[in-house]
Amino acid sequence: MVRQNPGGHDGVTTTTSPTSSEMPSELPSEIRSAARGSTLSLLGAAVSALGTFALTVVVAHGTTQVEAGIFFATTSLFVIVTSLGQLGTDTGLVYFIARAVEHDRRHLLQDYVRVALVPVLGCAVVLGLVLLVGAPEIARLTNPSAPDEATRALRALALLVPFVGLESVLLSATRGLGLMRPYVVTEQIVRPTLQLVAAVLILASGTAVDLAWSWSLPYLVAGLLAVRWWRRLVPRRTPDGASPGGVPGVAREFWSFSAPRSLASAAQTAMQRLDIVLVAALAGPGLAAVYTAATRFVVAGQLARTAVSLAVQPYFARALAREGHEGVAPLYRTSTAWLMAVTWPLFWVLVLDGRPLMRIFGSGYAAGTDVLVLLGIAMLIATFCGDVDILLIMAGRTRASMVNILIAFALNLGLDLWLIPEHGIVGAAIGWSCAIIVKNLLALVQVAWILRVHPVGRPTVIVGALATGCFCGSVGLARVVGGDGLGAAVLGIALGTVGYVVGIYLARVDLALDALGGLVRRRPTRSPAEARTRHGLPGDGGGYTVSSDDESSLARTPPS
Repeated sequence: MVRQNPGGHDGVTTTTSPTSSEMPSELPSEIRSAARGSTLSLLGAAVSALGTFALTVVVAHGTTQVEAGIFFATTSLFVIVTSLGQLGTDTGLVYFIARAVEHDRRHLLQDYVRVALVPVLGCAVVLGLVLLVGAPEIARLTNPSAPDEATRALRALALLVPFVGLESVLLSATRGLGLMRPYVVTEQIVRPTLQLVAAVLILASGTAVDLAWSWSLPYLVAGLLAVRWWRRLVPRRTPDGASPGGVPGVAREFWSFSAPRSLASAAQTAMQRLDIVLVAALAGPGLAAVYTAATRFVVAGQLARTAVSLAVQPYFARALAREGHEGVAPLYRTSTAWLMAVTWPLFWVLVLDGRPLMRIFGSGYAAGTDVLVLLGIAMLIATFCGDVDILLIMAGRTRASMVNILIAFALNLGLDLWLIPEHGIVGAAIGWSCAIIVKNLLALVQVAWILRVHPVGRPTVIVGALATGCFCGSVGLARVVGGDGLGAAVLGIALGTVGYVVGIYLARVDLALDALGGLVRRRPTRSPAEARTRHGLPGDGGGYTVSSDDESSLARTPPS
């Protein structure tokens, strides 16, 4: 039976069987694939989180609070600018490439990348020039107490804006194929590691090189690596019989989906970074450094959330394309449980006992404790909603997602401008927390109404009960007995972690963690044709083969 996909992109039809009992669902396979991709991405997120956190500690201890605040404010502005220049293509490429693989339209892969890459690079060049030329004026607006230092930092960042766009487009395309390894290696391991090493070298050597170069130059390496990955995975030529120019209407189809994501992505990034810039402008760079240090713990949790989201994203698209909302509901609930499993322990610790954590950055950073509590509560609520915004987008509702994010951003900006001048970093934390909660709850209501799915199920209840019981009990008890010292905090976290890990292991079947068994078992050798088919790549001698060490690593070979 052919029906219109209720959550799909306009004009897309899917074929389903008359009854669910007759439906040959491949969801268990998708859960296994998503679990493996999530695990790989989580490993990369761990490296990225450690690198980002270590960079913050290095800058906090190696510079004054004012210098650290300038560095954090200018790099945050750089992230906002580069996000604006991506034009929403990161999500669009995952959506269309995943669906092209599902519907056997693989000859369109290069067309989608070409349609996305040219405008992104053009926009990135323009934004880079604006940032380069307008650096003095932008610095006076965002860092009025130290405009000269901010100007030098902005100019160091402006030159590398195009490479961020290049990296984003090509790595998003590889994720659309269902492959996480290029993203993990390039974006989560290589770039953060290089940024940390460069910062250490600049601060240790005492050279006159601006610290901002340690943030910008690694994007050059990441962009070139992304080019290498994509050329290795997908040859420039098209399979036999395919039109070199692709199918007419590809650009119109792609941008009708991705255009709303352009504004939404910029607003989403601004919600995460603009408050640092506003704190620097309205309360001074010293408080901006404290606020940035406090939010690094939240960013670590967000990196874990992003790791799960990026791995699950193409499987949401494929399940919706094939079976509609009936096929995506179990994956949504299970992935929400995974998301809670890796983030709730951290967020509960931030809510219950964040003061010892802030001492890591130095004695002048203890004022960020209240920020940890507010943002920790907001992130507990947000992660309980799961990857709800991603699910809404993969259902083709990019405009609804855009409206949600713009509402949240307007709320965030309004509260920041109102509260920061009087309440400083606590006001900024209130604004961001409210925006996080509103954005996720709006998307949750829409997903429940449109797709008839929700995140609550046995897996989420198990994880929520385990995380709350283990960490609230152990951390709370340790604080009552031992006070708010670092030793008591470490003991409480250690005891909670042991109980939590045991509980997760006992519930591994309910959480579908047994799907990860293939990571440690040697997989059977597949022929090149079987491996190509498994990854949704051309199976007619289209130039792909699988290396012997990892079937996720695809190398191009001459045509047979």
